[in-house]
Amino acid sequence: ESEDIAFFVLRLSKINVEALDMELLMYHFFKSDTEVPEESIQRLCRFSGGIRAWSSIAELIPHIPTLVVESHALRYPLSLEQEQSDLFTDVTMKMQQTRTPVFLTVGITHIRITSVHTLNIAPGLVCRSAEIVLLADVSNMYTVQTGHETNEFIVRRSRQGDTISFTSPNRETIIRTIRAAKSHLKDQQMPLAEQFMRFSNVPATLLHISMLSVDVYDKELRGAP
Repeated sequence: ESEDIAFFVLRLSKINVEALDMELLMYHFFKSDTEVPEESIQRLCRFSGGIRAWSSIAELIPHIPTLVVESHALRYPLSLEQEQSDLFTDVTMKMQQTRTPVFLTVGITHIRITSVHTLNIAPGLVCRSAEIVLLADVSNMYTVQTGHETNEFIVRRSRQGDTISFTSPNRETIIRTIRAAKSHLKDQQMPLAEQFMRFSNVPATLLHISMLSVDVYDKELRGAP
C-alpha cells in the first residue's frame, strides 16, 4: 500500500530566515484573495489531531518505507544521528526565562539538544523538541561564576552572537567534550563545496569562487576580504 502514498520532506533548516522578507511573506499569505476562511482553520485544527510527530529520524524510521529513509533528503540528518557521540542527561537549558530539562548529545560535528518532556506543538499534537547546533557554528564556551544559577555555562554561536544557557553539575566535562570535538573538527579539511554553502552573501560567494582560479590551495588568499 505504501506505493500509493506520496511522501514529502520539508527541511526547514534549509530556509534562509535571515534573507527571507517575513513581512512580505505574511502579506501574501494573509491578503484578501488568499485569506483562509475561519471554517478552513477549524478543519486544520481538527486535522492536526491525526498528525504524528517524532523528535528523531530513528523514531521515524519504523513508520516510513526504506526508500524514503535512504532518500537524499534524509541522508544528512540520519548521518548526524549515526555519529559517535557522548550523552549528558543531567542538564537544563534556559527557555523563555525558565529552565527546561534536556538531553545534551555531543557528536563529531554537532550538538543535539532534546527536551526531556514533550511540548505542545498544536491542538492535540505534542512532541519533544530537538535542536541541532553545528560545532562549526560554535564560537566559544565559558562558565558563569557570578550568575544566580549554579553550574551555569554558555555556548555562543558564531552567527549574530546568539547564546544558549545551560546548567549541569557535569558542566566541566561537557565543555571539555565540546572543545575536544571542535578541535578534532578543525583538524579535518572541510570540502570546498561545503565551505561555500555556508556563505549567505551572494556577492561574497561569487568573489570567493572567482578567487579559486588564482590558487585553489591558497586558503589565505581565498579568504581575503
